[in-house]
Amino acid sequence: MKKVFKLILPLFVVAVSVVELNAQGTIGSEEDPPEGVVLYLKSNGKQGMVFPQANLSAAGTWGLDGNAIEGMAVYNISDNLEGPGMYIWVSNGWSKMGASAKPCVQVLLETAMETQIFDNPDQTLTVQVVAGSAPYHIEWTQGGAPVRTILNTSNGLATLQTTEYGTYECNVMNACTQTPEKIVFRLREGGSEYNLLRGMIALALLYLSDNYTPASWGEFELALLNAQTVYANLDATKEEMANARILLNNKISQLERKANKSALSAAITMAQNILDDIDKYVPETVVGLAEALDAAQLVFDDGNATQAQVNEATTALNEAILPARLKPQ
Repeated sequence: MKKVFKLILPLFVVAVSVVELNAQGTIGSEEDPPEGVVLYLKSNGKQGMVFPQANLSAAGTWGLDGNAIEGMAVYNISDNLEGPGMYIWVSNGWSKMGASAKPCVQVLLETAMETQIFDNPDQTLTVQVVAGSAPYHIEWTQGGAPVRTILNTSNGLATLQTTEYGTYECNVMNACTQTPEKIVFRLREGGSEYNLLRGMIALALLYLSDNYTPASWGEFELALLNAQTVYANLDATKEEMANARILLNNKISQLERKANKSALSAAITMAQNILDDIDKYVPETVVGLAEALDAAQLVFDDGNATQAQVNEATTALNEAILPARLKPQ
């Protein structure tokens, strides 16, 4: 061992000295390094160099001393990542060197509802990775607290068995995914009532304001807003959801269609034409016509007027129009 130290130490000191003095150096030969080369390792054809060995744990985990350094190279001796081999730290992750290395693709999860409601807390929650380079780092949380963590898995199917109500979140990432992709599941009681309320809201949204009186539509809108608020409230009880649904259903049934005012409009036009030429008519035949027209106009302008009120105003105005007679020529 003493002989080995005697041989290696002088060589190391000389090599380091050459590098420090000239900013370039050759180890294994006295020839100058090629231009642009800082350190040139010269072999006799039967020698090699051993890179630092490291036990890497995950593609996105530095795992070495100090802070991550872009371009750091090590030989991984663990079975993690893609197994043993040379790795280089690139873009916040370890990438295996060699022809088999592939570009890292970000994680993409299967499209799913962010909120799922069940009446039974015993559920198997499932998240499917549809794109992204393995391995994956998967973490399930309940109410923000980790409940299951899966490291360095190539299986893109993440599942969690639940036994109680609450908010569950599945976060999935890989070496090139800076922000985890996630899906949120919310389990709570009232799933059946929740679905009924959702259906009632969907039905209510089909109604159009132009077809109904402002008064009945205003009450309907308040009930719809209340239903939507309860529906969005994750803490709403079954009773609150049921009450909101029943109220909305009642207001739908109480919607009053706007009256058909075409006949009244025609009568108003006719009466106005007579009054515009009042001097041409026998005074005794147009008595009360102006008052009847004013009353009819009020009904016409009333957006909440019922069909019965419109019909009554139309009849009254027509009765005031019928006696009108032109003066003899």
